[in-house]
Amino acid sequence: MCDYSLEHYSTIDAKQGESYTLHLLGSGSLGFVKGGSVVCMKEGSLLRLEGLHSSIALSFGVETTEEVIFSKLHRLDGIHHHRDCITFKNGRQILLQNIYPGCSVTVLMPPASTKEDREPDITAFS
Repeated sequence: MCDYSLEHYSTIDAKQGESYTLHLLGSGSLGFVKGGSVVCMKEGSLLRLEGLHSSIALSFGVETTEEVIFSKLHRLDGIHHHRDCITFKNGRQILLQNIYPGCSVTVLMPPASTKEDREPDITAFS
């Protein structure tokens, strides 16, 4: 979640056990924030998402509090320029941009590898 689009912001790396809140940034994008800094979340991090809007939870077949994996969309369709998303246990994905600000995440486990651009490992839920 830390790429060129966040170069104008103060950033910090996500850490295991810490919680972050989803905010609307000045650029119009949504991102996780702690204090005055935008959080760089590593792809593959296992998170506990809390405060998911009930309408989103219902349409995705999940609860308002869920364990999720921070992911990136890899098959861009030319419509979306945002790639950061979360993957639910049921394998469904939602762009961060489609989640209401105010949700929070706690990093339960960072990724085992720092390899970029991989498919989400939903076995991490086991």
